[in-house]
Amino acid sequence: MENLVKFAKGAFFTARRFCNRKDVERQLGEWLRHVNEERSCDATGEIPMARLAQERPWLRPVSFGALGYGLAHSVVVGRDARVRHHGCAYSTPPKWIGQTVLLRLHAEHVVLHHQVGQGQAETCTHPRFPANGRYSLLAEHRAPLFIKPRGKIRAQRQILMDLCPAGERFFTELVHRRPHTWREKDLPVTWSLFEEIGDDRLVQAFRFCVARETYGGEYLQAYSRGLCQGALQ
Repeated sequence: MENLVKFAKGAFFTARRFCNRKDVERQLGEWLRHVNEERSCDATGEIPMARLAQERPWLRPVSFGALGYGLAHSVVVGRDARVRHHGCAYSTPPKWIGQTVLLRLHAEHVVLHHQVGQGQAETCTHPRFPANGRYSLLAEHRAPLFIKPRGKIRAQRQILMDLCPAGERFFTELVHRRPHTWREKDLPVTWSLFEEIGDDRLVQAFRFCVARETYGGEYLQAYSRGLCQGALQ
């Protein structure tokens, strides 16, 4: 691959002059036709397209798996049981804390691989681009955050607020309007909805309620059940 990059730089970009992008694309087409269909390769002494025709019967698709091969990166799991890559964080099991794991970056997913010995590995799969734009926290990794009662309240509220700006606005208003009841009533209702209807639907509910300045778990429930006038189905 490195030799191919050097060949393209030296034989095409360095050896030619260009007026604009259109001129680059025109000359690139001419150059590709020449080096692939007319010029003999220095390594084989044959024209690449002719050699490809000879070897095609022996070519087979590379087995990359359902997600593809993915670009590999070694990352260390932090004290918060998350790894970070390109500005996003991805949750892991707590027992991985402090361990080096292999992060494979696919088109739509990130897969974390942790070697546990004897050629066996544990994996967890995240969306490459978290819905909240900051981190992906899998449902099976939430439990350690809820060990202490007060910690559970803070963690659940933060997870819900991180879903979208409307979620943050919803809880900011809710805490001020219902300072004595939001913990015992509204938060459990909202969390149950989150587990029942998922991220996307709850985000819609947050936006619906914030737009109408209706702050409370019962309004989110009403939206999710289609009882609010104008709610999306």
